[in-house]
Amino acid sequence: MRTCFVILFLMSAGFSHAQDFAAPGSSWVYSDHELTGNHSYPRGIVSVGDTVVNGQPVHIVIGDCFCGGGVANYIYELNRRVYFYNYQSGTFNLLYDFNLNAGESFMLYPQDAAEDSFYVVVDSTGLDTINGFLLKTQFVHVQAFPPHIAYEFHGKIIEGIGSTDCLYPQFGSCDPPTNGLRCYQDPVIGFYDTRLAPSCDTVYVISDGVDEPGYDVHATLSPNPFSENAVLSVRHPGTAGGTIDITDITGRIMREENFSGSNISIQRENLEEGVYFYYLRMGNASASGKFIID
Repeated sequence: MRTCFVILFLMSAGFSHAQDFAAPGSSWVYSDHELTGNHSYPRGIVSVGDTVVNGQPVHIVIGDCFCGGGVANYIYELNRRVYFYNYQSGTFNLLYDFNLNAGESFMLYPQDAAEDSFYVVVDSTGLDTINGFLLKTQFVHVQAFPPHIAYEFHGKIIEGIGSTDCLYPQFGSCDPPTNGLRCYQDPVIGFYDTRLAPSCDTVYVISDGVDEPGYDVHATLSPNPFSENAVLSVRHPGTAGGTIDITDITGRIMREENFSGSNISIQRENLEEGVYFYYLRMGNASASGKFIID
């Protein structure tokens, strides 16, 4: 059963969400925190219709994140890549690339000045089941060019939904930033409540202890590629261990082990040169990634 699941994962490389990203009727509600005070407020973003920009059919998305730019943007999806309109350059920039796996990256704002550009690096990938849809997830961080303008664009991204921090990158100097997806809805996936807040539109006091459940696994493998051994660093609040499967590119399980702690040693041993995948399970959470033995 597990072998079939891993093969399916490798073949689909992320499980298409069977929808058009930000299609009209899609909506996001994020949390905004007070600059002075302890309250968290809802911030809504909604896709309201379609238009054409620079000859490209796009969706009109109203709303942004705290300390963001304009209140509207234009978004479209093509081949599991999501693009948004860059008003400064007058071109479309890549916002999400769900084809990418652990260790891969793309450049954001490439047409702008070097201090405005940065790499979005995928640390690990996983799977979430939301309303019956199996969706690929990515955990990312920003790698900027010095000197640079610091951007906040990290954490978990869900295919078909977007970043769980904020739909768009934010200036790192935003204080405080928009932080945390409360609710999402669209005509295909339906309504998704992350339970970050008591309800989508609740105003609450942060010190009340309302917080997102720690169900996410964040995994980083280094070095990658490697010749003899590598260390997989794992972060998952509340869980100290789990199981790891290593498969070859055909989905055949080469190794299945239990582990404990936050650092997993992966030894080459009998593995030949080539591409492999790891699949972590920690309680109800999971993560996966690709590595190369040279």
